[in-house]
Amino acid sequence: MSSPTLGPRRVLDGRAFRRQLENAIRAAKTRVLMFSAFLTAGGMDWFVNVCPPDVSVGIVARWRLSDILQGASDLQAYTIARSIHFDFRVNRYLHAKVWLIDQDILFVGSANATSRGLALIENNNVEFGTVLQPTALDVTMLHALFNDSVPVSKELFDQLSACVAEKLGGMEGKGSGAWPEHLAALMKPNSKPSSMWVSDLFSTDGGWIAQERYDLTPEIRHDISLLGADDLPTSKSDRISLARTLLMESIPFQWLHETLEAEPSHEAYFGRLSSSLHSVLEGDPRPRRQEVKQLLANLLSWIEVLGPGEIVIDRPSYSQRVSLARKPAGLN
Repeated sequence: MSSPTLGPRRVLDGRAFRRQLENAIRAAKTRVLMFSAFLTAGGMDWFVNVCPPDVSVGIVARWRLSDILQGASDLQAYTIARSIHFDFRVNRYLHAKVWLIDQDILFVGSANATSRGLALIENNNVEFGTVLQPTALDVTMLHALFNDSVPVSKELFDQLSACVAEKLGGMEGKGSGAWPEHLAALMKPNSKPSSMWVSDLFSTDGGWIAQERYDLTPEIRHDISLLGADDLPTSKSDRISLARTLLMESIPFQWLHETLEAEPSHEAYFGRLSSSLHSVLEGDPRPRRQEVKQLLANLLSWIEVLGPGEIVIDRPSYSQRVSLARKPAGLN
């Protein structure tokens, strides 16, 4: 194996990434698109200070309730954005950290638009990123994601703020809970992801969640990151409670839920689901069917371990049957 050749750095550390991003934003002429799963007032204040006033701005954050209760994101970021008439949207599937400047420069990295992520404070995260020249397909994809995301109106924001205040003032504890069903429906993206990668799916069967102790293997770290968390509580009961909430908001669970919704009877057997999953998985080479079956089995095992209640798994014959839970009569 040959040694890397010397040359300019392609990968930037957190502070170098932020400096180059600042320079690009200051020089923006027409439009800036920001995609950041986590977003805080500190990150938004920084952005407002470097963004030219006559540039059109679009922002997409994830805004899961657990993100806000844990402080990974905050509602004040929206208040700042709205005061300057930025187009602020949410997408519960978002995990990306991407900036598109004038459709000419693309910044991609690990840093969220937070004080720790952008190294705006001394005790910052270790982050990396790079700068690219986007292709027409890149630009089209990012604009499609922006258009699929849900605009946050003042009315929606007021409802979300009331929910957060109630959760923080109640006995449910920080970091737990999901948006109530009526708010989750208002925040549902215009379309579900049309494709996924193997890395979007669970590497383990989730059984370790219910153990008193477990080794933090690379596979478990990967699965925790799919839940949108950096870590999980050490207490088994707290861990299961939080993981159950995060599972219902994860991309694999949402894919399964919406796949079942599209079935006439709101149910499907393992083989049909395996074929559906295989059809949306990307890769080069594409994953083999046996690998897809294992990935689906992992997802179903997570649901059985955590029992979120929205999806029921049984085995009336040889194959597993997966169904949406029936709601009591009279409930919408």
